[in-house]
Amino acid sequence: MTTDVLTVAPEDTLGEAAAKMTERGVGAVVVSDFGRMIGILSERDIMRAVADRIHSSEARVREWMTADPITATADTSVEDAGRTMLEHGFRTSRLFKTNARSASSRSATSSSSR
Repeated sequence: MTTDVLTVAPEDTLGEAAAKMTERGVGAVVVSDFGRMIGILSERDIMRAVADRIHSSEARVREWMTADPITATADTSVEDAGRTMLEHGFRTSRLFKTNARSASSRSATSSSSR
């Protein structure tokens, strides 16, 4: 489990977010506004933006992120998490455990080809 979760701000550009993701070798980042998770930005979101021919130095994370992502807790069973992934077509899931001072993340990959 990673305890150093990469976050970006909604006003960051897609280029800034992509550079941070590349530097850290991650495929998704948490979008945080005043310390509260408001969304997630994934490689797929960036690919959608590129396909729309946006300028990465102008487009903002808030325009392309997935707002209010579906979340699970550490108490969610593997079966329930898997069912949620299949129902929503998720390729991966992120489990965030947060408190006032820290956050940690774990990822799981679906065997679905969606």
